[in-house]
Amino acid sequence: MSNDQGDRSMLAFLVGAALGAGVALLLAPKSGEETRRRLADAAKNLRDDAESKLGEAGDAVRGTTKAFRKDVGDAVAAGKEAFETARDVAGRMKS
Repeated sequence: MSNDQGDRSMLAFLVGAALGAGVALLLAPKSGEETRRRLADAAKNLRDDAESKLGEAGDAVRGTTKAFRKDVGDAVAAGKEAFETARDVAGRMKS
């Protein structure tokens, strides 16, 4: 599973959990004030979890970008080396 799919799955899970908790709180036999407090707490927890996951996703993207740049740089260096080797071999063959 790619990181993007994992992040989407986690976000879907968190949203589903929050919605389920909200419905459960609304249907529970509690006072209005207590229900509102519990909903506010659940919303805060969801926000905190979402912010955390977004931060992790951002870190993953930045890490992937760095790795990609390194891979491209390595590929360019290997290409230059191969070109120079081929040029040297061709030059020796002409001599």
